[in-house]
Amino acid sequence: MSSKSNFIPHISLVAAIMMMATSSHAASYDITPNQDARLQKAIPRTYAKLQKRAPVHTVCIGDSVMNMYGYGADAGNVLKSWSGVFLQELADQFIYTGGVRLVKPAKGQPEKMQLINGPEITMQNFSRGGKHALHALQPLTSVAFENQPDLVIVSYGINDANALADLANYRRNIQEIVDVVHAQGADLILCGPSLTLSEQPEKAMALTKPYADVMSEVAEANGVFFADLGDVAWLVKLDERNRQSKILKKVEAPSGALDPKVPDIAPAAQKVIQNPVAKDNDPDPDKKAVKMFQQVVETLKLNYDHGSTIDWTHPNTLAQRALGRRVFAELLNGPKMAPWKISQASVQLENANQCVLTYSIENTSAEDQIITLLPLITNDWMPQDAPTRLDIKAGKKNDVKITYKVSHEAGAADSALAGVFSVHDSTLRLPVMTMSNEIARIEVVRSVITPVAVVWDTSTKFNQAGVAELEGRILNNSAQTVSGKWEATWLGQILKGEFKLEPHGKSPFKVNLKMPEADTTAPRQKGLLNFNVTADNKMLRFDHEVEIVRNLSLKEAIPLLAIESYVRDQVPKPPLPNPTIPGVAFKADADADSLYLTWDIFGHNLQDNPDGAGAMIAEVSLDARSYGKRLNAGSTDPIRVTVGAADGDAKLSSLTPWCFGNGYGMFYDVKMVKAKLSSRPDGSRRLTLTLPRSYLYLHEWSLQNGNSQLGFNTSLQVWQTSVNNTGHYATFVLTNNGRHRDDAESLAVLELANKTTGRWTVRLY
Repeated sequence: MSSKSNFIPHISLVAAIMMMATSSHAASYDITPNQDARLQKAIPRTYAKLQKRAPVHTVCIGDSVMNMYGYGADAGNVLKSWSGVFLQELADQFIYTGGVRLVKPAKGQPEKMQLINGPEITMQNFSRGGKHALHALQPLTSVAFENQPDLVIVSYGINDANALADLANYRRNIQEIVDVVHAQGADLILCGPSLTLSEQPEKAMALTKPYADVMSEVAEANGVFFADLGDVAWLVKLDERNRQSKILKKVEAPSGALDPKVPDIAPAAQKVIQNPVAKDNDPDPDKKAVKMFQQVVETLKLNYDHGSTIDWTHPNTLAQRALGRRVFAELLNGPKMAPWKISQASVQLENANQCVLTYSIENTSAEDQIITLLPLITNDWMPQDAPTRLDIKAGKKNDVKITYKVSHEAGAADSALAGVFSVHDSTLRLPVMTMSNEIARIEVVRSVITPVAVVWDTSTKFNQAGVAELEGRILNNSAQTVSGKWEATWLGQILKGEFKLEPHGKSPFKVNLKMPEADTTAPRQKGLLNFNVTADNKMLRFDHEVEIVRNLSLKEAIPLLAIESYVRDQVPKPPLPNPTIPGVAFKADADADSLYLTWDIFGHNLQDNPDGAGAMIAEVSLDARSYGKRLNAGSTDPIRVTVGAADGDAKLSSLTPWCFGNGYGMFYDVKMVKAKLSSRPDGSRRLTLTLPRSYLYLHEWSLQNGNSQLGFNTSLQVWQTSVNNTGHYATFVLTNNGRHRDDAESLAVLELANKTTGRWTVRLY
């Protein structure tokens, strides 16, 4: 076919679209007064441009779900991710005939879904797989605002939840996102994480819900539009066949029919579940509840079927489309309403291993409701006893009481904390699957903790000398006066105190930990901080882990620890590796031009990984913000060096613009970073890495000044071959704690002076 014959239909199509935009403008663009008010409030800057069909630029920042992680032809095509679908819905609503155009698409990915001219909504995607909420500030403080976006869309929580990230830190990260975006004058949309599933759905479906709940609180407090991608109500519709005849008519609609009051969000993703009548199923309420839950789960599982692959984390293309459409529907019309409301929630801590949740659920509809409850399993709590069926008259309330016991997995991924529940907030968030005749939703019941709660300041304390003060508050959330005492123990230190709290009062406390003498003990120690509170004749535990790391100086050789030997409550001083003591010794040095890092490897015969991943992998995390900013929250990205077994140059991965901390935004040439492996006369091997001082341009770089510091951590992985030709990497670390590797508060301190000040970094988590 000639180029001319190709060209004519394209022009005809554009003309037809433009005619439609002109002739049917009112029908396509019809916005109700309520929708107008919602858009004015949620996205004022963007809405003003949409009304004029002026260019709109958006930035999307999230994890692999927003990055359209998948397995088929659509994998990596962020235009088909939920955020891309949402923006296309905006483009359709406001007749942007050019649709959505992706700025700088990944290699092999399209710039647009259709090559049609006209007004466009542009989209820049900074999402990266495996990232946490703390990573959002990396592009937001460097490159995200280079093109002055009108709208920023952010979604995190799956990886935070998988890592059991502290909800208080997650809240702080989300608030920082809000503050940065608002300071730039852009609109912001926050979206809670989508659900995860597994072979134990009653636990997997609960995993992300507390994080979504925290994000919704931050959004509400700041007037930011929020949509929960994990809201089951948008993905599953319930209908009961034995209801009134007028309702039966709705049930007789074709499978996949949607609620006519909300826009179509993809029929395949909102299948109608017709619950069996009594003659079809055992009328026992517990069994019926389990059956309903199984039906919901089986319907949701369809969203994670990628054809040849089942992935319980990443929604497939149809589900992504449904999620994008539902965010748009909620932006226009508000959240899907359930016929109930939850209030007056509280948790009574009975002892260190049991609690009781009580709350009220009100029937807010004009009809009597049968409400089915199924409390889900959290990492900390296992439900033991709960009502399954509530018959609630229209406008009336019922009280709910659910008993939980501490899960054997509670506390951390560390067996030493198993069975210990660490309260990080004065509020407990317990997910309960709640189902009526027509809607299912995982309600996160926000419950104040009684008789007392303990809230710690979990920010890292740098440069502690002599004594480190850990601070917290004991809260009385009840209407009665509470008095009691507390006792804290950590690595042999014992501290005690007393309190008396008026109703809803709080009592600050300090736990003063003595720091070791710098040269007489291990430079890194971590131990369980037992914090027991006795109140109302009950002994309650609010335990955490505390790590202390001595500041490192220039020219100081320090042993890296085998990760399996760096365990809690053991503080022997490790020997420095040498030709007779196998291990890895690390040293840093600096001059006016460069930072020099050296790893000496003793007693290891380097071998190449047969998969080509390298004989060694070194990672360096470097927070090179200025001193004042480095003492605040932030994040870094690791410098990754891959080393072969033979002497010679090592391979560096690309450096992200923000790898040296928030605020950096430089595009680095890795050729300027030198890495080399060499052999030494004593038989050891030496890896050296040289970083140009010019790359750390935000740092004051005052040599021989103990207050001129870098946040620092490093790890080295050494390939080990087993006798059966399999292998693994032995990992050696400077520090390893409960915070994410890229969290600036997880790092040790490197002082740019030849003699250490003997100060410590102290972190509670």
